[in-house]
Amino acid sequence: MDLIRITDLTLDCLIGVYPHEREQRRPLVINLEIQANLQPGTRTDRVEDTLSYEEIHNEVRDLVLHSEYALIEALAEAVADCCLHHPRVHSVRVRMDKPAIFSDVHSAGVELLRGRPTQG
Repeated sequence: MDLIRITDLTLDCLIGVYPHEREQRRPLVINLEIQANLQPGTRTDRVEDTLSYEEIHNEVRDLVLHSEYALIEALAEAVADCCLHHPRVHSVRVRMDKPAIFSDVHSAGVELLRGRPTQG
């Protein structure tokens, strides 16, 4: 299986459960590892035959910028679902970090691994 990575996508979004977190947008750092079959594109050298990381980037960016989730876990799940709607995607690892959320740590966040449901 092949892997596409989108690393350190940093977006300002509204996220958090506490009232002070809902007052203004804060940075969120997103990392994606997407397992997909990229082989058709490696053979034809045509973007139509592969998974476009530009398309994934644009969809995730739009989702996050317009979201108002309370839980970072819920937003990460929505991002995973967004990636998995592409037929070539077999699984996705979504890591989200809130930088400087506490004074004594670099960031805090979550990591989810989601796969396409097996049919049977």
